[in-house]
Amino acid sequence: MKRILTFFLASILLLGLVCSCNGDEGKGGGNGNDVIKTDDDYKIPEIDMNGEDITVLNVSEFAHMKIDFVVPEDADDTLDIAMYESNKRIEEQFNFTLVEDDFPYSNWSDTYIEMASHFVKNVNSGDDVYDFIHFPVNQRMELMTSGYIMDLSELDGLHLDKPWWDAQINKVINVNGRQYMACGSINLGPYEAMTAIFFNKDILANNGLDDPYEMVHEGTWTIDKMVELGREAMNLNTDQAWGVLEGGTSVYGVAKHEYFPSHFLVGAGVQFVTEKDGEYTFALDSDDFYLAVEKIQDLFTDAADGGIAGFQSAEAGGAHYITQFGNGRALFLMSELKAGVEMRQSEINFGILPAPKLRAEQEMYYTDETERLHYICIPTLSDNPDDVASIVDAMAYDRYKNVVPVYYDSYIEYKGLRDEESLKMLEIMSAGRTVDIGFAYGWCNEFIMQRLNLNITSDQISSIVAAATKSINSTIEDFVDNYLN
Repeated sequence: MKRILTFFLASILLLGLVCSCNGDEGKGGGNGNDVIKTDDDYKIPEIDMNGEDITVLNVSEFAHMKIDFVVPEDADDTLDIAMYESNKRIEEQFNFTLVEDDFPYSNWSDTYIEMASHFVKNVNSGDDVYDFIHFPVNQRMELMTSGYIMDLSELDGLHLDKPWWDAQINKVINVNGRQYMACGSINLGPYEAMTAIFFNKDILANNGLDDPYEMVHEGTWTIDKMVELGREAMNLNTDQAWGVLEGGTSVYGVAKHEYFPSHFLVGAGVQFVTEKDGEYTFALDSDDFYLAVEKIQDLFTDAADGGIAGFQSAEAGGAHYITQFGNGRALFLMSELKAGVEMRQSEINFGILPAPKLRAEQEMYYTDETERLHYICIPTLSDNPDDVASIVDAMAYDRYKNVVPVYYDSYIEYKGLRDEESLKMLEIMSAGRTVDIGFAYGWCNEFIMQRLNLNITSDQISSIVAAATKSINSTIEDFVDNYLN
């Protein structure tokens, strides 16, 4: 898999160059409205939808990520133009119109419950308005357990093991041969949601610190190294004491997000739920877990309390963690890859790194996706699921070939990311992209959101894990026995 994705990203870079050299073709430098370009890996299915609509139910927006399926014809953003042209190619190839029904987003707690209820009401009324949906299934698992979405493994039109899909993620979320959701290049959400570590190159150079790019290539980029560099970069400057002040001048080791401990744990190779012979077990009570918790404490403990962290995700007197990193007040920033877009106006020179390993001996760098990752699902009510599956597959393929290269070339590669090393880091991050099945199916959601993140520096972490183990294992057993066997 690693070899496939490495080749995939190398191809992306070449395609990005090709796209940038063909600026006169199409509306905005892509392939215009020509037919789908294919290679030996993909064959265009013979489908004619007779001018029908293919409608996707999606959320209107999520965390400033690019999750759109349909963009306006008058789009002037390079990436939107590439998406528009991709849609036109697919529509013309299969003779249909792609329609996106955007459900209004209010907040994480309520939106997807309401969105699922809207979808269920639609299905129960016998109306097959939606041909596929884009949804974080772990928020409403009854869509799967009550039979509202299909087992995608039954649809020949989807090729989820191909590089235009996230084969590793799809493999993880396939339970006992059943695949109710899929993730891939049909949408840019999986790229935007990659766990990333941004770093301020100027702070690094001004303090004479070692190059983390070299550490990544040597395999020595670890949590210990990140803490070490962060501690050496800390500086009170003219502030009297450590404390998050909007007009302060102090520089911290890390601008933090309080929900990032789980991402660091996955990056460290820790598995929340393990599988053996079809049996799934909550397995966080391990030596590696406790060692990782001990090592990342400094990353999430405020500088005033002996750690290296400052700022957080919530607004605090204007001291938002991404804003303050963009103001040059932290060496590192923990966020998703999409945070780079929020720093377009920043003058700092920054680079990007994968999540650090627990030990240098770790086989590879793991890039955790958010537990809020959205997946593609196809309703059981669909009267032509095979054709829809083939069209969804074609959309993923065309975006993989023609939109993702533009994403890397013009959406990410600017300012501090306009360097060869950051593009190599993106390749490494994509090659290690993964999820924990305990997040994907929501088995560990409450533990992650309400307990682990708030207690990551607690000395009582072992008792917290012990208290959660029986309940989570019971949830897993009930779920698998009743729905996935």
